Amino acid sequence: MPDKILLCVGGFTVLAFFFGCNETPTPSSLPPSQPQSAKLQPPVKDSPDLKLYDIRTEDITRIRAITSRNLLVLGVKVGDRTVDVNKNKLLGQPIKTELINMGKTYRSTYRNSAIHVDFGKYTGKVTAIYVNSNFFRKIKGKFANAINQGNIRLLKKILGDTPLRTRPDRHTTRWAYPDKGIELIRTKQPNRVTFILKLVKPEKI
Repeated sequence: MPDKILLCVGGFTVLAFFFGCNETPTPSSLPPSQPQSAKLQPPVKDSPDLKLYDIRTEDITRIRAITSRNLLVLGVKVGDRTVDVNKNKLLGQPIKTELINMGKTYRSTYRNSAIHVDFGKYTGKVTAIYVNSNFFRKIKGKFANAINQGNIRLLKKILGDTPLRTRPDRHTTRWAYPDKGIELIRTKQPNRVTFILKLVKPEKI
């Protein structure tokens, strides 16, 4: 999911971010869920006094030690209970919800396809959050550029100089920080490049 990163979300099946455009991605643009590596250990549990930061109200470029454990999207973070997200309607009413990952995950689309959230069917918790360039105007500070334009240099400045760079296929490039649970994904499509910010549970290597 070149030097730009995925951030435009469209359909419900795959997320992607557009570079230099505000189009809504197609259902095939969302990156598939990836199984955890067998070499990775379970992440450290959240501290009850962990300070949380919402990308809509906080400029996270000024915050150190940012991970998906303390990063919120409209009040929702990875690990939150499905029942709480639905009850509090922090993301609004979902546009669409469907089963993916062989029926193990529910994926819901919100905010004019700008946000996608994966919920574990059996765990009852948020397992992944995808934010695309349709949402970048709602993001505070310079981090909006990382999502809207695929600014890898800024991403490295915020999260570190050594992301895990992979190419799942010839159209997709991922810059991942497994220990932080944060990925930036770029997908090339005919006449456009899309970007996605993906948040998952941090993994202790």
